[in-house]
Amino acid sequence: MAAVGWRKDNNKDKEVARVYAIVWFIMQPILFGLIGSEIALDELSGELVGKGIAVIFIGLIGRTIFGTLSVLKSGFNWKEIFFIQCMCLPKATVQAAIGPLVLDAAKAANAGELAEQRGLQTLLIAALSILICAPLGAITIAIFAPRLLTKTAKENLPQAVDFDVE
Repeated sequence: MAAVGWRKDNNKDKEVARVYAIVWFIMQPILFGLIGSEIALDELSGELVGKGIAVIFIGLIGRTIFGTLSVLKSGFNWKEIFFIQCMCLPKATVQAAIGPLVLDAAKAANAGELAEQRGLQTLLIAALSILICAPLGAITIAIFAPRLLTKTAKENLPQAVDFDVE
């Protein structure tokens, strides 16, 4: 609702989007760098990587199924529905933000070596998720966008709904 109000207020939404883009540009390397500093590559075992990849792909399949079901009655055609699922692939900011929390909580609570090991495994799988999903999403979007989507002429776009937010 704030975006609607900002849009009404002399396109203030563009100003807010610009500020967020600058903040994200600065914070993104810091966020991913801090995550990378916690990852010990010598802790990676083939078994952990294999299980991690399996969990990631099971999650992607589930997200694709439920994402498709959630937009079936929305008026999108099948090409658009498929592309929406491609757009959801590279979502990694949640994994980046919450990946280290388990490890931090285990360390803060002095929960023991096993809890810290599980926290490190969670962090490694979160990082693996980022390394798999981000390029996969970028590739699928680049390949399928020109094949599945058509550009609508500006005069054919639906009129924006004007909400009264006061």
